[in-house]
Amino acid sequence: RDRVSLVDPLAVDIGELGAILADRGRLKIFHACSEDIEIFNLLFPSQPFTRIFDTQTGLAFLGYGAQIGYQKALQECLGIAISKAETRSDWLMRPLSPEQLQYAALDVQYLPALYAFLRERLEARGLLAWCEADCDLILRDLGEAPDLKSMYRHFSNAWRYSRQQLALLQMLTIWREGAARIHNIPRTFVLKNHTLLDIVERRP
Repeated sequence: RDRVSLVDPLAVDIGELGAILADRGRLKIFHACSEDIEIFNLLFPSQPFTRIFDTQTGLAFLGYGAQIGYQKALQECLGIAISKAETRSDWLMRPLSPEQLQYAALDVQYLPALYAFLRERLEARGLLAWCEADCDLILRDLGEAPDLKSMYRHFSNAWRYSRQQLALLQMLTIWREGAARIHNIPRTFVLKNHTLLDIVERRP
């Protein structure tokens, strides 16, 4: 409903969460969910994720761009301004600071309202079924461990690159994935997608 709950996965047994995430009767709303799903699939390999709605995907269908951030989405769609100051703070420390707790709560508090906003407009344009199919496709693509050599194919605009650029893109995605795993951090903390593509295009 209108309550936000923060659960520390280091302090409690989250085993029962797998059944909830696998339940097709429950809609799970995320924004830019690919990395979240990869983690949950590793935690619950026998309980595959089902029925998600990725608000970033919904925004793309409505013409807001392929990778609009959560903060910008809330501002443009709902007129709500939130801070992202704690994005790169140390989330492994305990206890978390009041600022981190507030950030974590705001990161999900407006997802239901954003979903309602998007669903209404997708339905009006006859795009809801297409968007839901794309969300199912995300789950299918992330259901198996990624093949490092083919990860570069996930960039939808890579079709316009030359063979040399594709080879560079492939090497960079393999390197980034390896660095992310070694340091146990999100791959975008190693190199953001747009920066990676800039390197491919400019080849400094």
